[in-house]
Amino acid sequence: MIKNLTIENFQSHKHTSLDFHPGVNVILGLSDVGKSSILRALNWVAFNNPSGDFFRSDFTKKDTKVSVTFDSEDTVVRRRGKDNCYLVNDQKFKALGTKVPEEVSDLFNMDDVNMQPQWQSYFMLDQSSGQVARSLNAISGLEDMDLSMKAINSKIKDSNSEVSNLAEDIKECE
Repeated sequence: MIKNLTIENFQSHKHTSLDFHPGVNVILGLSDVGKSSILRALNWVAFNNPSGDFFRSDFTKKDTKVSVTFDSEDTVVRRRGKDNCYLVNDQKFKALGTKVPEEVSDLFNMDDVNMQPQWQSYFMLDQSSGQVARSLNAISGLEDMDLSMKAINSKIKDSNSEVSNLAEDIKECE
């Protein structure tokens, strides 16, 4: 779970630090004060998106930096300036293309379903039943469970077949 988000020189944010609470967090404010850029900053560090440099501010000509601290006290920093990199607990990774280091993905354990931008309609209310099912499957990891169950059932079938063959061999030997 995300505990803190610190944004530096990102769009309208010169230096902003937000503490999050367990559960759902809502960001409220007047129009054009930086709410959407908070989500963009979080997307940038979690998914390396948006790309390019348009989001960087020229407040001090310093690096653009977004830091996320988790409940586990692990920290991920996405930095762009002299260096275009990720720092995960002070271990440095290059930020190339749209790829995100596995260490970052593992810490975030997030998908786009975890964030609700202001321009998007309420979660799942405008989706078809098939889209809702796919979203719920993604959230719960149902596809992984299904693959695991298929593998287990295959092993059980193979084991039962082997037991049956061994039982026949025992009868022949008797």
